[in-house]
Amino acid sequence: MIRLNAISVSTLDHLHRRRYPSRRSERGQALMLLLVLLGMAASVFVFSTTSNMSTYVSATAERIDNDALAQAKAALIRYVTITNLSTTRPGAFPCPDTDNNGTANLYSGTNCPGYVTGSDVYVGRLPWQTLGLPDLRDSSGERLWYAVSRDFARNPTCLPNCPDLTSNTQGQLMVNGRTVVAIIFAPGRTQGSQVRDIANENTASNYLDGENADGDATFSNAVASATFNDRLLTIVNPDIMPEVEQYVAQAMKTILMQYKAATNVYPWADLSDGNSNASGISYYNHWRFPCGTALPWNWGRTTSPITPVLPEWLTNGCNSPVTGWTSVIYYAVAKNELDSGGSSCTTCTNLSPPKLSVDGVDKEVVLITPGGYTGSPTRSWSNSTFTTISGYFEDSENSNNNDTFVTPTAKTYNRDRIFTIP
Repeated sequence: MIRLNAISVSTLDHLHRRRYPSRRSERGQALMLLLVLLGMAASVFVFSTTSNMSTYVSATAERIDNDALAQAKAALIRYVTITNLSTTRPGAFPCPDTDNNGTANLYSGTNCPGYVTGSDVYVGRLPWQTLGLPDLRDSSGERLWYAVSRDFARNPTCLPNCPDLTSNTQGQLMVNGRTVVAIIFAPGRTQGSQVRDIANENTASNYLDGENADGDATFSNAVASATFNDRLLTIVNPDIMPEVEQYVAQAMKTILMQYKAATNVYPWADLSDGNSNASGISYYNHWRFPCGTALPWNWGRTTSPITPVLPEWLTNGCNSPVTGWTSVIYYAVAKNELDSGGSSCTTCTNLSPPKLSVDGVDKEVVLITPGGYTGSPTRSWSNSTFTTISGYFEDSENSNNNDTFVTPTAKTYNRDRIFTIP
């Protein structure tokens, strides 16, 4: 009996060891599992940190680029609408900087330096000193580049025969199929075979990528890739023309008041050829400002009555058909403010008293500006027949060719505006 018990005890001890491993083995396995988990956690942490850091760096670079581009755009708009507005060609942009000294280069003949015949574009660095800016840099430390439509930066010595520059003038640059006036570029880091040393610092293809570097007027704004990292910001006609139009309208008002002070009347309106229509049977009191010959007294008289001289930018495009500023801004005069009390007027509305009406208030003169143009809707203003204007003015009461007007209802920046005397 004792022997049997001994065998049973031994057998039980063996079975116990098989079913329940030693605690030392358990601790070893737990430690290994913990190390594996810590390794996995560390890998996730490193990946997450790297990813977050990459995202942070990318966001910071984007912010730097966006800030620089926004400052440049604001400065160009300020130059066009304030700094350079009262000079020889309202709406004109500066030439690019083609020698990397921060200033806009002087004209060469009738064009900005570096012009390629038939390209309709000037490309160079942003003239940051001319624009009153600090030395702007993008996130890669590069100075900004700049492209501008040729017609918007022509030498004003071409006046009074420059290409049209009005709120109807479209840009000559294309960005992803969209017409624009000017472009600012943040060139980013070197790509491919680009060389950015002193010898190549003014060569666009060493800074701009792909479609942006081939010298024509077509540009691209694409997603960043291994072959493209340009960032672009554009300027379109409506970004600048509302302010330019206001300057032009105010200049017209001043000229008209000077004419009235000298002659006691305002000039007859023009239909299509730039000249006052006040001969034969056609006497117009509304349509276009006469940028050619004014009646009853012509512009620029040096004997009594001495009348004002029109600036060249206002006579630019004054031919038949008229295409300059006077083809854009509507002009109307009250019947009793014309020669002989407007007795020969064929278009005057017989208001009582015979003045113009704006929101029910009598006015002597009305000028209406249409706002900047993007190409749609189509603007139509007949040069040969006295018909309703379409596409220019939002309020139908202002384009039905009578003597009753309303203050434009729109409140947006790019909208119709009405100017009156008094």
